[in-house]
Amino acid sequence: MQYRATRRHKRMGWPEVWLVISIALAVAPATVWWRTQYQPEWRTTAGEITSSTFTRVHYNAQDYRVKVQASYTYTAGLVNYAGSFDGFWPEVGSPNAHAPEDVERLVAPRAPVAVYYNPAYPARSTLYRQPSGASPLWPVLTAAGLCVAGAYTLIVYRAWRA
Repeated sequence: MQYRATRRHKRMGWPEVWLVISIALAVAPATVWWRTQYQPEWRTTAGEITSSTFTRVHYNAQDYRVKVQASYTYTAGLVNYAGSFDGFWPEVGSPNAHAPEDVERLVAPRAPVAVYYNPAYPARSTLYRQPSGASPLWPVLTAAGLCVAGAYTLIVYRAWRA
């Protein structure tokens, strides 16, 4: 009766480590692209400001902007949620847009605002529209990563292991 020959596998060395890293760098941008491409569109609902504070920030003597710290409530489905906003109030491109002189109207109790929320996670909200769709940068990074991984596999790895 013959005994089975024992096989010895080569230990994983630096060539294999770099191969795994290059493949991971090719897969990571594809994963980010996939998640951003297929996230749901943010919905809008009516909300109201519960409290707010204003700070005038100016970069030079004439120009100033109003920085707002506001808390608001909104209803998504049948559940009430609370959110907060900290930043410069939108001046254009939003249903909440006000001129810098008119932002102080938000001090009034229960001032109405439009709230954008994520339908998958309704507790995540903001007062400005979220950009939709994925950036074209992610497929380009994925293709570049696949080219680097392929070149490493076909050229460098074979020569390094030989």
